[in-house]
Amino acid sequence: RIAKNHAASNPITMWYLKRSPSGRERNAMINEVERLRAKYHLDGKRVILSLGHVHEIRNRKDLVEALPEVLKVFPEAVLLIVGAVATQTPATLARGLGVQDSVIFTGPVAHDEVPGYLALADVEGHWLNQDDPARTSLGIASLEAMSAGKPILAGVRRSGHAGGVRQPCRSVAG
Repeated sequence: RIAKNHAASNPITMWYLKRSPSGRERNAMINEVERLRAKYHLDGKRVILSLGHVHEIRNRKDLVEALPEVLKVFPEAVLLIVGAVATQTPATLARGLGVQDSVIFTGPVAHDEVPGYLALADVEGHWLNQDDPARTSLGIASLEAMSAGKPILAGVRRSGHAGGVRQPCRSVAG
């Protein structure tokens, strides 16, 4: 219900809720996914998409920290971070962990391009701030991903301890 209420006010999300997109819409989305796969060299890759601007509160640290373990099971995985970047924390961490070639920062994109990114993704990875329950939410990016039928992977922090994916399971993502 929440996703449908959000979608009612968001024409981009409404596109996902159509059960039978027209052939023209379907072909346009296929072309957009092909364009994005070529642009970011994603052929043969499993895409963990993370939507939204990057700053110190939403720095994707837990997602990047989990990536070495994910890559042991899915060596073809990439973390595609879509949005403006205001901190170098995730890039620095990725270099330190040796996974910099599996983390791609797109920079800001227009909101009407989001459906293409969601269409190419295998899963959407999201940061949840669990240190302050009053500030915890899935956010609009996760609602859009769920509306697109994408599973959500959440990195969380509780009581100062990192959460997130520690033992990836091929049957869940495969």
